[in-house]
Amino acid sequence: MGCPAAIAAGSVTTELLIGRDIEEALAFSRAEVNTALGGLHPQKVHTSVLAEDAVRAALKKYRQQ
Repeated sequence: MGCPAAIAAGSVTTELLIGRDIEEALAFSRAEVNTALGGLHPQKVHTSVLAEDAVRAALKKYRQQ
């Protein structure tokens, strides 16, 4: 659920992370999302921030197990 930009950011984040190990995933950045989407409207840049935050939170939770 969410606006089209948020859905696109989540989808491309998944694609960008496929095949990466944990260390490579830790290097993931919102800039990669923005580039992969061909740039985001200034009012929608927060979607790439949310994607990066979600990846970091998931990796943190994974490492705590």
